[in-house]
Amino acid sequence: MKKLDLELVRLVVRYCDFERLLAEHPDLDRERLGGFRKQVEATKGPRKARVPRTTPAADRAILWTDGASLGNPGPAGVGARIVAQDGTVLAEVAEAIGRATNNVAEYRALLRGLLEAAKLGLSSLEIRSDSELLVRQIQGIYRVRDPNLARLHREATHVLAGFGSWRIQSIPREQNREADALSRRALG
Repeated sequence: MKKLDLELVRLVVRYCDFERLLAEHPDLDRERLGGFRKQVEATKGPRKARVPRTTPAADRAILWTDGASLGNPGPAGVGARIVAQDGTVLAEVAEAIGRATNNVAEYRALLRGLLEAAKLGLSSLEIRSDSELLVRQIQGIYRVRDPNLARLHREATHVLAGFGSWRIQSIPREQNREADALSRRALG
């Protein structure tokens, strides 16, 4: 595939709103874009109907998050663990995120955990983190002054708006051992 074709595919997948794509990029060839549109729609397949859960408790879980950075900034990793009300581990994430500060790692861990929770179809989350800064900023108690954190904060609040209910609380580091272990495992 040509470089321009790859760029078109990236734009199409990013936007998936072809009229908006054409409005924002008038230099695109409408006919050529139509071919990509058919390809993208063919790969999407039929939309799956959401199966209602049998009990409301199945929609609720606890999300434990932690970010780690070796140096500030330095190599960083994120850890997230989602646990159902009955103690069943629903998902675990341990990913290296490259070079970042500890606060960026904390936000990225939260975002990664929220995306996993959304994939699981959870509607209610209890979020626990040992980062007081992250928790207070998400709660609106602290202002977000750093531009990098402000962008991540906007992303997090946008994703949180998709949940029926959520609550975030700061916990002592000792209570966040599993998420901490996941973030450190990501660092190798």
